[in-house]
Amino acid sequence: MKLVMTRADTYTSHGHRAENHQTVRIGATRDGRLTAIDHTLTQQASRTDELVLSGSEPSRILYTCANVRTTHRAVRLDMPTANFVRSPETSANHALESALDELAYELDMDPVELRTRNWSSTNQESGQEHGSNHLRECYRRGAERFGWSRRDPRPGSMRDRD
Repeated sequence: MKLVMTRADTYTSHGHRAENHQTVRIGATRDGRLTAIDHTLTQQASRTDELVLSGSEPSRILYTCANVRTTHRAVRLDMPTANFVRSPETSANHALESALDELAYELDMDPVELRTRNWSSTNQESGQEHGSNHLRECYRRGAERFGWSRRDPRPGSMRDRD
């Protein structure tokens, strides 16, 4: 059996990751200790379902920070309901990590050092130990393997061609 669809049919025949807009604001001390994270995520939703999949959980639990606020908003549109497309936190985590890169640049601090300095062994929301937390070790090993210390830290300086 073979199924052939027009391009227009593909927009309504299966799930999709909902588009979203995110704003991340971060406060930190001069030595790179996080003092505040404010993460607002606005996501499209269908008119018939309240499914909001892109969660900002990483902003709430990943790094040591006493003041964290996350806000999720849904904008109802005439579109099909979103569906699972791998990890729903991926785009929210990308927004957080991009903001941390910008913070590191502003503080003239190595981005890996910033993350290591704010690493947490516990879930910041529940206070429970992470079941498996090798993130700090991953930072160290990744930096070694990629030659991180030899990079040019200026943003955009490591581009290869276009």
